[in-house]
Amino acid sequence: MGNNFALISAYLIKQSYFKLSNDRFVDFFAHQNEKPKEFNQNEFIELRTIGFGSIFAISLMFDIEQERIFAIKKPNIIDFEIPKLTKREKKNYESMNHPLLPKYYGIIKENDYLVIEFINGQTLKNIDEIKFNDKFTFIYEIMLIIQYFHENKQILRDLKPDNIMI
Repeated sequence: MGNNFALISAYLIKQSYFKLSNDRFVDFFAHQNEKPKEFNQNEFIELRTIGFGSIFAISLMFDIEQERIFAIKKPNIIDFEIPKLTKREKKNYESMNHPLLPKYYGIIKENDYLVIEFINGQTLKNIDEIKFNDKFTFIYEIMLIIQYFHENKQILRDLKPDNIMI
């Protein structure tokens, strides 16, 4: 039975990868009216860690009910500032609405981990491996995002190649 469960799980996870849109604008408008929700920890399977920062880690999450993949942002250290940082980031995500920014889907209510859109790609850190013409598109998109933050009187505090997913 355990082997069958693993096969079924692998199949469902693979199907959820196929559901990911490569068109940011189509995906944005398709999910624009979704309201943030409180997830229960037992509603998903945590698959693997996909990134680390100095305070937080990002893990890949498979939502069993929706059969979709999300990213979870959770602390990777113990620090009394984490609730304040999480609350501020949640507030920021709730105020953002742009197709080139990751969508905020809610929190895991047991521990206040943020649930955000998983973007399947690579970081801008690997820009040397990108075609010359595509670089102009990425520069233009970054300019649009900076303009969006500027118009909404927000500050982009951690802009660096590792934090830009393409």
